[in-house]
Amino acid sequence: MGRGSLCPTERLHSTDLSKLLRRMVELEFLEASGKGRWTRYKLRDSLHKDGDSLHKDGDSLHIELLQKAAPARKNQRLAPKEMETIILELCQDRWLSRLQLSQLLDRNMEGLRQRFLAPMAAHGLLRLKYPDSPNRPDQAYTKGQEDPQDR
Repeated sequence: MGRGSLCPTERLHSTDLSKLLRRMVELEFLEASGKGRWTRYKLRDSLHKDGDSLHKDGDSLHIELLQKAAPARKNQRLAPKEMETIILELCQDRWLSRLQLSQLLDRNMEGLRQRFLAPMAAHGLLRLKYPDSPNRPDQAYTKGQEDPQDR
């Protein structure tokens, strides 16, 4: 299928189309294989994986997480230390992906990773589910061993 058949009324530049496809991989709608111009994309086998749902223990877990994230959702200019505390509370005893955290906190997924998740993981506050692939699209985080007061 050519690009013209994807969007017949509006021509997409190949750069824009590549960005769109990478974003869909980041949001876990597509899987990518290969590198560069040889990258191939396909739909994920299941868009809703069993272990990926916040609703797996019923709505009570989702409600509990939303309550913990409420200060971040209400205040877009939260102090960094307060945001770190909320992230640590959310990741206590569970793995949460960037997508799940960004939805709970009502924040941009990439900004959250750059500003909080990566530095917190580097300082041992968070542990990576896949430590050998820190930029993996389905990367998840849980609370690490280091205490925030020790920094």
